Amino acid sequence: MDFFYKYGAPKRILTDQGKEFVNKINLDMCAKLGIARSLCAPYHPQTNGLVERLNGTIQGALRKRVQGHPSDWDDYIRPTITTGSKCTG
Repeated sequence: MDFFYKYGAPKRILTDQGKEFVNKINLDMCAKLGIARSLCAPYHPQTNGLVERLNGTIQGALRKRVQGHPSDWDDYIRPTITTGSKCTG
């Protein structure tokens, strides 16, 4: 929420149809913040490929950022997410 207060909510979010994205919490949050949601079609490689590639990039950056901090990893992610700083470790 800090990110949204600082930079504003996105106008639209594109996700795949995974249960982590298509659930009541995300639907309620998007409705509350006025975010339009778009779901990519299942088995649509042109869209799914882009989403999955971005997910892999984000995972790699976050993994590098929290490396060596298994019990307090959230303290190392929070500044990256709220400030938009680069994940350089």
